[in-house]
Formats: sequence, C-alpha cells, structure tokens
Amino acid sequence: MKNKEPHITAIILAGGKSSRMGRDKATLSYNGTLFIDHIINTVSKITNTILLISDHTAHQSINNASIIKDIY
Repeated sequence: MKNKEPHITAIILAGGKSSRMGRDKATLSYNGTLFIDHIINTVSKITNTILLISDHTAHQSINNASIIKDIY
C-alpha cells in the first residue's frame, strides 16, 4: 500500500431519516463490525482526513472521523 494522500478527503454521508430501512444502516453489524466502521477502515487506508456527515447522535462517538451535523 502506498502512502496516504494528504490532498484526499473522504466524505461519508450517514445522515437521513432511514425511513425505508426503519433504522440507521450505519449501525448495522456485518461480521461483528458496524457498517460505518467498515467504511471508515477502508477509506483510512488512503487518507487521514475523513468527514462524517450525520444527524444521528449514535455517530457522535465514532472515532477517526470529524463529525459534521447534517441539517437537512
């Protein structure tokens, strides 16, 4: 794996009402790990700058990402 790219920012859209799913997809588990953690672990291989756009309070405790409140 090459070095992380300082000019790349990963933006993860994890807000929304989850009206079709009925619950927050990011907090579903796959192989013992939350979906959101799978995504963050994957993008952290190429960048240290990760923005998580969300209005879910459960996402506030997610590490390795800066949380930006989804206002819409």
